[in-house]
Parts: sequence; structure tokens; C-alpha cells
Amino acid sequence: MRKLKIGRHAVPLWLIVVILVSLFGFVVGFYVWETLHVPLEVKEPLEILSYPSKLSVYVSDRLMFNVTVMNHSSKNYSVTLDFSLNNATYQSNYVSFSNEIYVVKPGQQNLVAWLEVAPGAPSIDETLTIRFSRDPSS
Repeated sequence: MRKLKIGRHAVPLWLIVVILVSLFGFVVGFYVWETLHVPLEVKEPLEILSYPSKLSVYVSDRLMFNVTVMNHSSKNYSVTLDFSLNNATYQSNYVSFSNEIYVVKPGQQNLVAWLEVAPGAPSIDETLTIRFSRDPSS
């Protein structure tokens, strides 16, 4: 059995290994005991619940429709609805959308929006995407 000579004393090598492993275990144990790991999830408080599955409008008409939003938080939020057609050229030339800031209170709420088609617009079938933007200062 190997021994390490420290001054006038001969200490077995296994004892030094046991002391070092114990010290390492104590340091790791203290770190784990002092450090808590708690999962944290920050969720979006607003959710679009329902919207029209299909919209049909005539040239030069304005169409009103509802977007139902759920506010899961206990706070009010300022929200704008972002509308976009998959044909950006058609949208920029012929279609305008409501551009309002809505105050969404806790719970479920209907937001009334509109779209209007210009008098000279050709008929077309497109897809409308509706997103919301929450004002970060609200």
C-alpha cells in the first residue's frame, strides 16, 4: 500500500483520496443546497379565440366583422390588429383596414374591425391574415 510522507508522518494515499472526494462532495452539495432551480414560464396574456372563417365583400363596400380575444391576465392591454392579404400589391392598391387601438380588459371581448374595398378594384380570392400587436407599454 502506498503512503505519502508529510513531514515525519506517513499518510496512506487512500486516506488523501477519501478526504479530497469528501471535500469535493461537500462543495457540490453546498452549491446544490444554496442554488434553487425553479422553472419559469412567461406566457402571452392575449389569445385570439375566434374570427370569421370566410369574408365576402363587394367592390366599394365596407365590411364590419368581429375578432374575439381572450385576456387571461388581470390587466388591461392596448392592442392593434394587423391585417395582411397574401397579395400585398392588391392590398396596397385596393383594400384598407381599420387601424384602431383597442383596450382589451380581462376576460373575453369582441373587437369590431372593418375592411373596405376601393371602387375600381378587380374581383379576387385571397387569404387574409389577422394578428395582434400588444403595446409593450400597456
